[in-house]
Amino acid sequence: MEWLKRNFKTVAGALIILILIEAVVSWYLIGQFREHYLSGDEALTAALSDAGISRSAVLNTDIDLETERGQAWYVVTFSLSDAPGTVYRYRVDAETGAILSAQQD
Repeated sequence: MEWLKRNFKTVAGALIILILIEAVVSWYLIGQFREHYLSGDEALTAALSDAGISRSAVLNTDIDLETERGQAWYVVTFSLSDAPGTVYRYRVDAETGAILSAQQD
């Protein structure tokens, strides 16, 4: 404990530097994400286009980004205002917008 009291400024400075480095790395990675992946809204548009449904007919939406082994996709789930019991579930490639799978329950 005595060591920490003597070196408090050094430890505090090192922590601040680490936090700044983490912030810069996060900012860079977020920028890379935005450059390479579609937005969730673009994934929803691709799913609705594939289903032949207008955005105004959608009641609820849920859009989640998932990744595994270097691949990324959006899981887009929505229901319709005129058929709330019917649920559409799409997997949309996060880079290309291609429909990977489509399911209607």
